[in-house]
Amino acid sequence: MRTRFRIIEPWILPAVAWLFLCIAIDAAPPPSSESHPVLSPTEALETFHLPEGFEIRLVAAEPDLVNPMTMALDEQGRIYASLAHTYRYGAKGAPVSSPSNPVVRLELNADGRVARRTEVAVGFVDPVMGLTVRNGRLWATNLNQVFTAELDEDGRAAKRQTIVQDAETPWNPFGMYRVTIGPDGLVYLCVGDHPTKLSGPNNKVSVRGNTGAVFRFKPDGSDIELLVQGMRAPFSFDIDPFGQLWVLSNGEGNPNRLIHAIPGADYHFQTRPVDWPWLAGKHPLAPPVWENPPGAHTTVLAYYSSAFPEQFWGNLLVPNWGVHGFPSANHVILRHVVDKRGNLIESEPFLTTTDPRFRPTQITLAPDGNLYVLDWYGMDDENDLTGRLYKISYVGKDAATQPASAASAMNTGLASRHHLTRQTARNELLATGPAAAEKLVQHLTQPNALGASEALWTLRQSAWPNASTFMEEGLEHPDWRVRRLAIQLLREQDERPAKLEQLVDDPDPAVQLEAAIGLTTKTERLRAVANALRGGATASPRLRYRAALEVARLGNSTDFENLLTDRDSDVRLAGLIALDEAFHEDVRAEAARKALVGLISEPRGAPLAELLAAAERWPHASFKQPVISALKRDLSAEETIRGVAVLRRLTPTSTRDAWGDMLDRFWSRMAEGEVPLVTRDEKLGTLDLLAVDQPGPDTVVVLGRLMRDEYAEVRSEAHRVLTMIGAGDQACIELGWKLLGDNDAPLEHRLETIVSLSQIEKELSRQAWLELCGSPSRKLALVALRCLRNHTDRTAVAELLKTAEAGLTARGADFEAALGLREQSVAASPGSQQILAQLYAAEKDPAVARRKSSLRARLIEQQNQGDPLLGRLVFRSQVCHRCHRFGGQAEFAGPPLDGVAATNPVEYLIDSILYPSKAIKTGFMLELIVTQQGRMLVGGVARQGDELIVTSPSGIIDRVQLGDVEQRRRMNRSLMPESLEITMSEPELLDLIAYLATLREGPGS
Repeated sequence: MRTRFRIIEPWILPAVAWLFLCIAIDAAPPPSSESHPVLSPTEALETFHLPEGFEIRLVAAEPDLVNPMTMALDEQGRIYASLAHTYRYGAKGAPVSSPSNPVVRLELNADGRVARRTEVAVGFVDPVMGLTVRNGRLWATNLNQVFTAELDEDGRAAKRQTIVQDAETPWNPFGMYRVTIGPDGLVYLCVGDHPTKLSGPNNKVSVRGNTGAVFRFKPDGSDIELLVQGMRAPFSFDIDPFGQLWVLSNGEGNPNRLIHAIPGADYHFQTRPVDWPWLAGKHPLAPPVWENPPGAHTTVLAYYSSAFPEQFWGNLLVPNWGVHGFPSANHVILRHVVDKRGNLIESEPFLTTTDPRFRPTQITLAPDGNLYVLDWYGMDDENDLTGRLYKISYVGKDAATQPASAASAMNTGLASRHHLTRQTARNELLATGPAAAEKLVQHLTQPNALGASEALWTLRQSAWPNASTFMEEGLEHPDWRVRRLAIQLLREQDERPAKLEQLVDDPDPAVQLEAAIGLTTKTERLRAVANALRGGATASPRLRYRAALEVARLGNSTDFENLLTDRDSDVRLAGLIALDEAFHEDVRAEAARKALVGLISEPRGAPLAELLAAAERWPHASFKQPVISALKRDLSAEETIRGVAVLRRLTPTSTRDAWGDMLDRFWSRMAEGEVPLVTRDEKLGTLDLLAVDQPGPDTVVVLGRLMRDEYAEVRSEAHRVLTMIGAGDQACIELGWKLLGDNDAPLEHRLETIVSLSQIEKELSRQAWLELCGSPSRKLALVALRCLRNHTDRTAVAELLKTAEAGLTARGADFEAALGLREQSVAASPGSQQILAQLYAAEKDPAVARRKSSLRARLIEQQNQGDPLLGRLVFRSQVCHRCHRFGGQAEFAGPPLDGVAATNPVEYLIDSILYPSKAIKTGFMLELIVTQQGRMLVGGVARQGDELIVTSPSGIIDRVQLGDVEQRRRMNRSLMPESLEITMSEPELLDLIAYLATLREGPGS
């Protein structure tokens, strides 16, 4: 992989010409899926399945709704919905001739069906992604702005005004998502991943790096606050009555996450280099999250209303749009059962369907406490003329009676289980003014936690004189959730009552920690946070992480050392988290560094391996001497590997001599078995070091052992390292032939070695390859024949194949098919510019399109005839692994394939090879970049700081300064070229499909 500006050489021009020609044409259209036709709304209803006692019925459908994206209800129960004509594909992809992305209002009749439809607002170039309506006013998001407007008697928006503006212009749809009015009367907003820079009437707020976040501000856009960041696509959020913020972050090439948000936390997506398991909360130092199933989750709704049965109270309901592609899996509404502390107890489907066109974009509470479901209805996020709105109702024998009326709400409403009754009561109390404070205090002195929490929110929103004094009554409530909420809301108003000093000794750890964070002085706060950790907060990953953040932002070196040397392993873990976040946020990095240097030198019970891991993640010159001294002690394998890794990070690769004999001594001890490798992580860590070193007698010995390892992942990585460091190296080549010639080695190990040898040999070992092609083992001979296509000594390969042709042809159709590609084998290697030119040329050939359609039918019919083992080798030999890796980042920019077969049928896998632009994973679309100097670049584009990183389909990487970009255009084409099937024989395709069909485990499984 090269990272540089390039002047196009003349020999490359044909390939680039084909590439730019593709800008003006659409990708080859895939066959439609006849087995899943468009269903009428009535037919679609028959495909749904719900738990006993629930029913679903239609409220609205096309033409009233076309591409519905989001909805909100006003106080009268009227439904406002945005119709996203240009979502994802712009005006060219719109289903109407003059797309306006309108917001419409639906008024229902007594039967719950649409009686009247009104256009509220029109004329948007980009879709409206979020809506909320309150007291005759609309708030909405549109790409990079939040606007508000008055609603007239007919529901039409007037006097539209932008109140919050993003200085960055993101790509539709990764701008602003949902917007809502919170229980505190503030406006909450979530924004997709880009370098967001929000400005309102009186302040500006930015995210760290290129990431998604949740904000809040006053209804006029003032006083913007950043609440939480570090997410890819935080599409939806909800706040429960006890002040817990729940956020959905959808991934693509990274995990889907359900986040019980920690105030002020960074969840690390594109704010620091971390892998899938870290983002999924599986690393002990990572912020805790739950990984959602594959698909695009579009709402998180904390259910606190009266229509559903008791067991749904406090559950999280989460609709899943489903996996991209068609047909695909996970078109469901999930039910997450959480306990009072926000721990996920279990998850199960709430609504399922057999119709893969069901694409729910939002759910929201109906006025009676049942559930509205908005359905995009389509094959994927293409734009067409369909859209539905359903209502799910509980009609079981224990269904709720009519909710309390507004007249009784003043007395009983705040504690009502019906959400609108509570809201009506709050509005009435707020309208009454300060005289209503006495009734709110009564709620705070009663044991009902729901009524007390609603009272706190009402006082928080009121801005009455002495409201905070009344809120202090909540500090003594018998329910810990109310006490914790009272502390939070008082702190948000910069009120720190004296009672906090007693609450740091509260019997509940969540209250202890909240009180500690609320203390005035830094010294008091750090002491109380440490006591909260030792008093039980470490038992909760969320509380532990939140406490560690406080130390990371305020602590001195002694504070870090005290946690890291504590007798309790969970307290030590909190210390490691604090250390990591101190380096990441760079606020108390110097204090953290001082503690780390001292503890590497003298651990005093601190976990040395983890300390060294921190030093590797955050290298600094001050670590070098303590690490060198540590390596002279009697260390474990893990400690030794991590120590060497630290030194490797601190020493430039071009100055290996600066290591002295440290690295050589390490490899010598490893080769002699003095440093045994036991765990998978130790072996992978060793391979990480090998990947940046040079071949030598000892490294070759170590690499050879790992190529024979019991773990397939370790062997795969060992072969990748061999091809990285071993090209043309005789010792590495001899290592490969030695393993290949070991008849006692497992066949799978020998087959893997054939692929590697074909990639590292510079001169063909003619006799050895000839014997390999004539091997009595059919698989050895077939893999050798297929891999010769990749060998760099093309003339020698051609001569060998001519010699062996008769014998190979006689071995069967799969041999004959592989030989049929030999002309290509002497012309270009997989992934080369020449191959790309051939692929793009084939796209325009009608005969190729017809053959591809026939090939698709045969592959579907014969899908069970492939060999997964041979398919894995095809995957490697075709350099698919350069773009697609498992459990980590690929060399280039393709989506990971972990678990792809668990959520997609074989037809999807086949179409992804034959028609890669049929369902483009978000973030993996080709773009055209034109610089101010007239350079034209085409490839996948990612942003790093003030640069665009452009990766071409052949893997060439260019960096372009943002200020140098004249034009940037998305091409609605996949990074993966069409017509890749012409580079493989049909048996190879069947083997590859068989292998892909085995990939059912997610990352980190």
